[in-house]
Amino acid sequence: MKANEHSWHKTPAFVLYIDQPVGTGLSFTTGNKYASTDEEVNQDFYYFLQSFFTLHFEKFGGHDVGNHNMVRRHIYFSGESHAGHYIPSMMNYILQQNNIIQRGETTTKNKDKIIIALAGAAIGNGWTDPVHQYAAAEAAYGHGIIGRAQVAALKIKEDECQARLRKGEFSVSVCYNLLDDIVRQSQGSGSEYKVSQYDVRKTEPAHGARTFPPGHKVVEAYLGGWDLDEGGIPPGIMKEVLEALHATAATTAGQTYQECTDPPYDALAHQDGKGVVGDLVQVLEHGSNIKVLFFNGIEDLICNHVGNEKFLEVLPWSNRDKWVEAERYAWKANSEEKGKISGYMKEYENLLFLKLRKSLLATKSLDSISLSSYPLCVFQYCFS
Repeated sequence: MKANEHSWHKTPAFVLYIDQPVGTGLSFTTGNKYASTDEEVNQDFYYFLQSFFTLHFEKFGGHDVGNHNMVRRHIYFSGESHAGHYIPSMMNYILQQNNIIQRGETTTKNKDKIIIALAGAAIGNGWTDPVHQYAAAEAAYGHGIIGRAQVAALKIKEDECQARLRKGEFSVSVCYNLLDDIVRQSQGSGSEYKVSQYDVRKTEPAHGARTFPPGHKVVEAYLGGWDLDEGGIPPGIMKEVLEALHATAATTAGQTYQECTDPPYDALAHQDGKGVVGDLVQVLEHGSNIKVLFFNGIEDLICNHVGNEKFLEVLPWSNRDKWVEAERYAWKANSEEKGKISGYMKEYENLLFLKLRKSLLATKSLDSISLSSYPLCVFQYCFS
């Protein structure tokens, strides 16, 4: 193994990693109460940020012209998959709270709140608008996994899925099957294997435990004490690791680390198909000109680049037509080999969309995305 030269901690920024909603990763609740709505998720997250910036106000804080407490560094959010839902929702919630503070509508509850200066977001393979993202047929066809007749049949099911979602039914099998039907037959009828929905270049056993991402069982063993199918972890290593991370309170509270943990998922599963298009539009059209970058690795099937592009093309913001007409250009990371490109970019004003070639997620290639001097980057790992 070797150190990743593109690691985010090497950017000119302070980096904060957050496990959320509560119950994911090593975040825990002592009252066995998990967020079941976006409002509850946002309230929890906002409370954490306010507590963090209050505690570290000397490093991050300052005052605006109205003498309100504010974060004087630009704040960038980043995350992948379900963070495509949470980030626009949370950013819009923060903007609304900022407005309340700036208008002077103080109460005992918010009189000491801090204005959080949002500057941008980077969302990888984000789950933002399920109406246009449950479908996987066009992406699968592009990879040769299905034929045109299957595309046509799945389009009929997609229409039904979209009709159900628009009625407010956010957990329906016809939507889930748009991907499941493709994966199930991807290696032929009755095969012991199937294509990985997270990386079409890989296969997984058709039955049994998930194997993607590679190494996730080792991480779970180190942080949660789970047994490995083969090999072993040195006795007592979990305790040492959690002590080094200052995370022993999680195990004391009964939280056992697992990459995909059930309680927060169960609490929020009823809104799996709920989109946050309205929140995203308000963020993009906010007067502070917040930049939002969506990036996709084209090898991902479950949150694929086709669905991402489709929902951006119909996004009901004021610059939609100009964004659709914007020229698409080749993009090259600083780390890319000579004579090769890394992907394709499309942008207009503060909305950017980047597709990465030969990638399931574009994290490594983002080394050339510039940030303002020493901002705070908030990373979310959201597995609910």
